[in-house]
Amino acid sequence: GHSSMVGEGFPVRASGFLVAKELNAFAKVLDKPARPVLAILGGAKVSDKILLIDNLLDKVDKMIIGGGMAFTFQKVLKGMDIGGSLYDDAGAKIVPDIMKKATEKGVEIVLPVDFITSSKFGEDGEMGTATVEGGIPEGFMGLDCGPETIKLNAEAIKASKTIIWNGPMGVFEMKSFEAGTKKMMDEIVAVTAAGATTVIGGGDTATACKVYKTEDKVSHVSTGGGASLELLEGKVLPGIAALSDAGAAPAKEGGSLNKLQLQDVDVKGKRVFIRVDFNVPFDKQDPTKITNLARVQGALPTIQYCLDNGAKSVVLASHLGRPNGNKMPEKFSLAPVAKALEGLINKPVTFLKDTVGAETEAACANPADGSVILLENVRFYAEEEGKGVKPDGEKFKASAEDVAAFRGSLAKLADVYVCDAFGTAHRGHSSMVGEGFPVRASGFLVAKELNAFAKVLDKPARPVLAILGGAKVSDKILLIDNLLDKVDKMII
Repeated sequence: GHSSMVGEGFPVRASGFLVAKELNAFAKVLDKPARPVLAILGGAKVSDKILLIDNLLDKVDKMIIGGGMAFTFQKVLKGMDIGGSLYDDAGAKIVPDIMKKATEKGVEIVLPVDFITSSKFGEDGEMGTATVEGGIPEGFMGLDCGPETIKLNAEAIKASKTIIWNGPMGVFEMKSFEAGTKKMMDEIVAVTAAGATTVIGGGDTATACKVYKTEDKVSHVSTGGGASLELLEGKVLPGIAALSDAGAAPAKEGGSLNKLQLQDVDVKGKRVFIRVDFNVPFDKQDPTKITNLARVQGALPTIQYCLDNGAKSVVLASHLGRPNGNKMPEKFSLAPVAKALEGLINKPVTFLKDTVGAETEAACANPADGSVILLENVRFYAEEEGKGVKPDGEKFKASAEDVAAFRGSLAKLADVYVCDAFGTAHRGHSSMVGEGFPVRASGFLVAKELNAFAKVLDKPARPVLAILGGAKVSDKILLIDNLLDKVDKMII
């Protein structure tokens, strides 16, 4: 609920194209998915994903649970010897409840039956194979699923019309242990081409899409790791809840993620505040050199749409790094981003050295028509996150009065609020909630995310399969519990 994420004080709050894209994508899998619906969950800890599992169990028909957390399931359910494989003590206590709910909801849980093992966490160890029945000997650990599990997972994927995938099946970063994840990716791409809706829920799975160059071969790859996870867990995202409801201009897929989108807002002659995600990486040797502009490029359609449709000005706000409420321009300034943005849109970008305050308000009050303005890092103020850390390490909270003043100043900078930062939508930061704006809409990126998730979570085509991987059951207990309400089968 950070200050720049809630749009307090803005009369109009809309999603930008990036946020609208996310909202549409999630709406498609969450609100009215084509069935059967499959959830695929990976990762290390069951306890980290309990909300996700719990929410998805209400929506899917099948759930695949894989990755490191599958060992916790098999040890609890089958008494499997797992050697030095990942084991989640906290998650182990939750496994029986997950399986009980799955049975009650009629959700089939698919767990791995064989494994690729190694004597080291690396490719220089002694390699081996193992089954659930034979177990993994001491001195070895499971780092990927085996060929029989790959076949089981493929069958579940082929039988599903809507698929949500969060978490790899093994340590895919190492070639020796990538087969489970890579083969699954191949199957996901194939069913997408055949008409299935497939949503990749950010994080390591999104990284796998980049590694295997499949970002354009699945229905949607979420730009928000934590945000997509919390959305799948059934949580309310402050940055999305703050947006205006679609009303007479319904979202593409409708349902629980039916939020006003940018294209349904008249921006002509208006000052438009767009909360973007310009948290770009910089070169370690040259702190002014940006090494990857993908996040800036992703926001261009939303920015250009506003300019093409006669917006008086576009005011851009973003965070960068973790300055913890301290003004640290030498390390966390957005000034280099302003220069890079100028080159991408071929027009001047006015960079303001402050985020809020009298000078910033004056600069945004009546700018030249078609102006593009980038504010300094919103996290230079503790009022953005509601807390900070002093240079001496002492933690502190921003007062309610200061947070209100910060949000009030943001709301004076524009007439319309647009959220296009899905990756921060799970944070109720000031710039993410658009407080004070009467209309708040999603940008193209956020709308795409919401539509994709709505499609697989709300009314999916059945049967639905969930595939879960990772190391610890406890990390994914919420995820599993949620998915058991939604899927027909689950691969663990």
